Formats: sequence, structure tokens, C-alpha cells
Amino acid sequence: MEKIRKARRRELVEIYNICSQIKAIYKENNITLWNEYYPTRNHLYNDLLTGNLYVYTINSEVVGAISIGKDLIEGEKLPEGVASLSRLMVRPDLQNNGIGGKILTGIEDVLINRGIFEIRFLVSINNQRAMRLYRRLGYNNHGYYPTPWEDDGYYLLFRKKI
Repeated sequence: MEKIRKARRRELVEIYNICSQIKAIYKENNITLWNEYYPTRNHLYNDLLTGNLYVYTINSEVVGAISIGKDLIEGEKLPEGVASLSRLMVRPDLQNNGIGGKILTGIEDVLINRGIFEIRFLVSINNQRAMRLYRRLGYNNHGYYPTPWEDDGYYLLFRKKI
């Protein structure tokens, strides 16, 4: 059975292990968004404490995760009814099996139930595979987004009305 649900504290190590595997792959592929400074265990722990860290499970095993937020960049709040997504991750050995899309469509349902009508998030221009997924699911590229970490590359703003 597959489902998306709030993460549990005991799953944090497992989630961070997935995150660490992805960081290593991103580093090899020059995708700059995830590195030794982001995301950290503290980012995930804070998401967990605020009830904004979700996992995707298959037969009760965590195979992916995603975080919900109210800002694109820390301190830059979004309008009411708009949420941001970050830290989408799928276990590397299970990627390219539709799990990322299931996580996104599942979290859209969660957000609709929270009264959210639009989703926004940033994606590194180096992450072409992710951008293909987002476009396929109806997310639109709204151009370059200035960030305080532009020395790490450029980011695009993706949005979708739900």
C-alpha cells in the first residue's frame, strides 16, 4: 500500500539517509541546490516539529519525502493561500518509477485540505530531470528568481494553481 502522510520522529534518520544519498548524486552531476549546508538534519527536524515534513511510504517503508513551507527563501513570506514546497526526495534506487509525481500529487491534496490554492518552489537550472517532472504535472516556469546564494547557480520559480 502506498500513501503520503506526516513524518514521524523515528523516521528522521531514514529520511536524512535518503537526503544524503541524493546530495552525493547531485554533487556528481553539478546540481548546486543541495550541498553540505543544505538541507541539514536541522532543516528536516524543524520541518518535522512544525508538522510540515511528509513521507511517501510503500508497504510502510519510507521511500520519499517532501516539506511544506510559507516562504521561498527564509524570511520572505508568501501571500495567504500560497505554500512553498522544498526538499522533495525519492530514494535513488527507486527513482524514475513515478514516485516523485505521486509525492507531488499527494501533497497537493494535503494542501488543498489546508486551504492552499497555489504552490510555488525554486529549482536549480541544473536539475533538468526535476523540471521535466514539474512541467508534466502542470507546474509552470515563471523565470529566474533572485536568491541570496546566486554564487551557487541560478534558480527558476515554478508555480501551479491547485
